[in-house]
Amino acid sequence: MMKYPLFETENCLLTEIDYEKDLETDSLFTQDLRYARYWCKGIVKPLSKNEMKKTYEKLEKKADESRNKFHFAVRSKVDSQLIGYARFDWVFWNDQCGEIKVAIGHPEYLGKVEQELIEKLTYYGFHELNLHRIDCYISQFEEELDLSLKKVGYLREAIFREAEFFNNKYWDRYVYGILRPSWSQKLEA
Repeated sequence: MMKYPLFETENCLLTEIDYEKDLETDSLFTQDLRYARYWCKGIVKPLSKNEMKKTYEKLEKKADESRNKFHFAVRSKVDSQLIGYARFDWVFWNDQCGEIKVAIGHPEYLGKVEQELIEKLTYYGFHELNLHRIDCYISQFEEELDLSLKKVGYLREAIFREAEFFNNKYWDRYVYGILRPSWSQKLEA
């Protein structure tokens, strides 16, 4: 029996995309351009349901073809409502490295579930995907992610100064990373 449920955290469930229910919710979340940044390549803007559907389809096609992307819809454990997503954006199998992303669109959960999702993705990456290193790129204004990554044991390894423009201001971009031995030590402590 598994003591550590693989697709469940204290407050969230990690599931597949539900094309019937998630399109409208995710589309509404993109009204917050902070969340839309995770879905848009290039110009950041709110996405319609149709645009969101195309984005989902592209994501699933890339994941199927490349076998190096793993996307999870994040749902509330209370009512299974979509609150955001978590994913391995890239896995570099030859190097045993991966890159994670966590985006919460539901305002009630923003700043409250990031740490448990990062812990879950990290566990999944090291124990299921057999990775040696996991990275996460975040923007300076994402304070809840910054704090959560540090609490989980990630180290800030690089800063790209004023690399992003958002909300009429330039922000730094941070690169966080964790190695499997560091994660294992933290679990044993």
